[in-house]
Amino acid sequence: GITMFGLGPKYKKAILLHGRGASGKSTALAVLQEMMPPDTTAVLPPQKWAERFALTALVNKALNICGELPESATIDGSRFKGVVVGEDQDTEYKGRDGFKFRPYATHWFASNHLPRARDTSDAFIRRWLVLDFNRVIPVAERIPNFAEQLVAEEREAIAAWAVEGFIRVEKQGWTIPSSHVAREAQIMRSNNSVAAFLQSCDRVTVDSDKIGDCRELFDVYL
Repeated sequence: GITMFGLGPKYKKAILLHGRGASGKSTALAVLQEMMPPDTTAVLPPQKWAERFALTALVNKALNICGELPESATIDGSRFKGVVVGEDQDTEYKGRDGFKFRPYATHWFASNHLPRARDTSDAFIRRWLVLDFNRVIPVAERIPNFAEQLVAEEREAIAAWAVEGFIRVEKQGWTIPSSHVAREAQIMRSNNSVAAFLQSCDRVTVDSDKIGDCRELFDVYL
């Protein structure tokens, strides 16, 4: 519903469908894409957002989809945060003057691994909403072109369901699943080795107001 109404920046989240292959992530994205007018959709992975001409793809788009986050590429954390929350962005078309625009797309990604960035701030981590897809669909249960069939038969019902969800989130905010909390901690640890150390080292007491020898602590961290 947020995506349909072009209000992604208001809610300050990029949605990541996380899970193994054949768990339905791509089908969910395909249903979403089928529900949107073609000229309102972009396909721009977040690791490209810092490239010179890339953001022109998001001009006047309500939905941005990336079918698979690359495992090795890192995301520019500052650019990512600014685009997700709808801050003014500078971009340009090739051979033309640059201009500012305010992105309003909601960003939906799928991946079997978590996003990586050089940005270790909480602000980067808070921009994600991770939804686990943890059931691999058996081959015998898979339906070819299921997304297209579903939207052809149930478009009005899906739209009505989305509007109901939009009204609910307007009243009470996001519903955060417990799996997201665990994944959020994983993202923090994978992007911030110090945070990972502090969470996992049994020689660090969180509530203590003092530490032992700094050199010793650093050696333990290493």
